[in-house]
Amino acid sequence: MLRLQMKAEGIANCLKALDSSLRSAGCSTYLAMMDSCETELAYGGVCNDAHMNGEAVPCLIQRVSPDQLSASCQAALPEKEEAKGLHKKFWADGKRMLEASELAELNADDKDTYQRWLKKKNKPKSGKDKEREYAVKTQKMEKANKAISDAAEAAALKAIASGLKKSELTMEVQVAVREAAQEAVAEDMTGTLKPFSTKEIAEMAKDAIKAAKKASKTEL
Repeated sequence: MLRLQMKAEGIANCLKALDSSLRSAGCSTYLAMMDSCETELAYGGVCNDAHMNGEAVPCLIQRVSPDQLSASCQAALPEKEEAKGLHKKFWADGKRMLEASELAELNADDKDTYQRWLKKKNKPKSGKDKEREYAVKTQKMEKANKAISDAAEAAALKAIASGLKKSELTMEVQVAVREAAQEAVAEDMTGTLKPFSTKEIAEMAKDAIKAAKKASKTEL
């Protein structure tokens, strides 16, 4: 059997040779991307390696941030579809209770899934269920604390390098902790995370400053 292998450029040329009326909308979008993102796909471009491996589209759309692409390339990318449905929109960050307005957006299948989950949720929890729930909450808390600590330590290192006084340094880091904590709570759609207290913020800021000072001395 004769097997032919074609490069991405060859495939694009074949598609261009088709009458425009015979090409699908997706095909036309693909060709526009290949032309408009030529710099990104060329040698030295951010998606050149992926392009050579037949993964140009995933690279341009998913793997590379928009600020790494030229204006013409960004304009040629297909618009991202708005997330819809129970799993893709409302439960994307974890299963949770829905508001009446959110429930009204679901189709029949999603409503049935939600009602079955709700019924199961209201049942008395077994020991295994409680252990699983505790593990999930613990993991979420650890992830949030790590993100807050990283943001706080980065702010502390920057403040130390700037030569801020102790009081200014403390205030700067506490602001960073508070902002990171608020962001973590806002992004949690499961209700696991609760607003951090002033005492907790102060303690996290103190620990971050201590870690940053230790890191600064190590670098010296």
